[in-house]
Amino acid sequence: MASALCTACALAQIAGAESYPNPEFLAKIEATQSFCAQLNPKTAKTGAAFVAALTGQASVEELKKARESDEYRQAYDAVSADLASADPKLAAQTCGDDLQAQ
Repeated sequence: MASALCTACALAQIAGAESYPNPEFLAKIEATQSFCAQLNPKTAKTGAAFVAALTGQASVEELKKARESDEYRQAYDAVSADLASADPKLAAQTCGDDLQAQ
């Protein structure tokens, strides 16, 4: 899962961050984390900790504002749809090699 979240982070950083937290960045990592946690619930705690580490400097209000934005919702829905329609083997690779054996 770390590889998927790192990819999401890199893509969001390339897109640029005009506000903190960047709603698109936050949506991409949270959608990926949620998807991977559904494939392997054992990854949920690690994924949630990763998201918390990335957003640790943001206030509760800043995170709430980002999550309520149209930009967040659109990015979250797009990533969720892409992952849901992915080939199961590709999805397992996205979430980490530990899922491939399942």
